[in-house]
Amino acid sequence: MLGPVLTKAHTKASAVLVRECLFRNPMNAYMATFVDVRDVAAAIAAALLRPAAAGERFLLVSDEPPMSTLELGAIAQVGSPSPSPSLSP
Repeated sequence: MLGPVLTKAHTKASAVLVRECLFRNPMNAYMATFVDVRDVAAAIAAALLRPAAAGERFLLVSDEPPMSTLELGAIAQVGSPSPSPSLSP
Protein backbone atom coordinates (compact mmCIF):
# COMPACT_ATOMS: atom_id res chain seq x y z
CA MET A 1 0.00 0.00 0.00
CA LEU A 2 1.45 3.34 -1.01
CA GLY A 3 0.19 6.85 -0.46
CA PRO A 4 0.84 10.23 1.06
CA VAL A 5 2.94 10.09 4.22
CA LEU A 6 1.30 11.66 7.27
CA THR A 7 4.16 10.88 9.66
CA LYS A 8 7.92 11.27 9.54
CA ALA A 9 8.89 10.00 6.10
CA HIS A 10 11.49 7.57 7.41
CA THR A 11 9.22 5.69 9.84
CA LYS A 12 6.95 3.68 7.55
CA ALA A 13 7.77 0.81 5.21
CA SER A 14 6.08 2.13 2.07
CA ALA A 15 7.76 5.50 2.53
CA VAL A 16 11.13 3.80 2.96
CA LEU A 17 10.60 1.95 -0.32
CA VAL A 18 9.82 5.20 -2.13
CA ARG A 19 12.74 6.96 -0.41
CA GLU A 20 15.15 4.24 -1.57
CA CYS A 21 13.86 4.77 -5.12
CA LEU A 22 14.21 8.54 -4.97
CA PHE A 23 17.81 8.33 -3.77
CA ARG A 24 18.58 5.51 -6.21
CA ASN A 25 19.78 3.27 -3.42
CA PRO A 26 20.27 -0.45 -4.13
CA MET A 27 17.02 -2.37 -3.86
CA ASN A 28 15.94 -5.97 -3.81
CA ALA A 29 14.32 -6.96 -7.09
CA TYR A 30 10.94 -8.62 -6.68
CA MET A 31 7.54 -8.46 -8.31
CA ALA A 32 4.81 -6.71 -6.34
CA THR A 33 1.43 -5.08 -6.70
CA PHE A 34 0.49 -1.87 -4.95
CA VAL A 35 -2.73 -0.35 -3.68
CA ASP A 36 -3.11 3.37 -3.03
CA VAL A 37 -3.70 4.10 0.64
CA ARG A 38 -6.55 6.46 -0.31
CA ASP A 39 -8.37 3.56 -2.00
CA VAL A 40 -7.89 1.49 1.16
CA ALA A 41 -9.34 4.31 3.28
CA ALA A 42 -12.34 4.62 0.94
CA ALA A 43 -12.97 0.86 1.13
CA ILE A 44 -12.80 0.92 4.94
CA ALA A 45 -15.21 3.85 5.09
CA ALA A 46 -17.62 2.08 2.72
CA ALA A 47 -17.47 -1.12 4.79
CA LEU A 48 -18.16 0.79 8.00
CA LEU A 49 -21.38 2.11 6.49
CA ARG A 50 -22.68 -1.37 5.58
CA PRO A 51 -23.87 -3.58 8.44
CA ALA A 52 -23.52 -6.65 6.20
CA ALA A 53 -19.77 -6.03 6.06
CA ALA A 54 -19.37 -6.66 9.81
CA GLY A 55 -16.97 -9.52 10.47
CA GLU A 56 -16.12 -9.91 6.79
CA ARG A 57 -12.69 -9.69 5.18
CA PHE A 58 -12.03 -7.81 1.96
CA LEU A 59 -9.07 -8.07 -0.37
CA LEU A 60 -8.08 -4.89 -2.14
CA VAL A 61 -6.05 -5.37 -5.28
CA SER A 62 -4.73 -3.20 -8.04
CA ASP A 63 -6.02 -3.48 -11.57
CA GLU A 64 -2.43 -3.05 -12.75
CA PRO A 65 -0.21 -6.10 -13.33
CA PRO A 66 2.61 -6.84 -10.88
CA MET A 67 5.73 -4.77 -11.44
CA SER A 68 9.35 -5.11 -10.44
CA THR A 69 10.41 -2.98 -7.50
CA LEU A 70 13.29 -1.86 -9.71
CA GLU A 71 10.73 0.00 -11.87
CA LEU A 72 9.65 2.17 -8.94
CA GLY A 73 12.65 4.50 -9.16
CA ALA A 74 11.65 5.99 -12.50
CA ILE A 75 8.06 6.42 -11.31
CA ALA A 76 9.17 8.06 -8.06
CA GLN A 77 11.50 10.41 -9.94
CA VAL A 78 8.64 11.62 -12.14
CA GLY A 79 6.46 12.28 -9.09
CA SER A 80 9.24 14.00 -7.16
CA PRO A 81 12.10 15.12 -9.43
CA SER A 82 14.17 16.45 -6.54
CA PRO A 83 13.93 14.85 -3.10
CA SER A 84 12.65 17.08 -0.35
CA PRO A 85 15.33 18.27 2.11
CA SER A 86 13.37 16.54 4.87
CA LEU A 87 14.13 13.20 3.17
CA SER A 88 17.89 13.66 3.02
CA PRO A 89 19.94 11.17 5.06
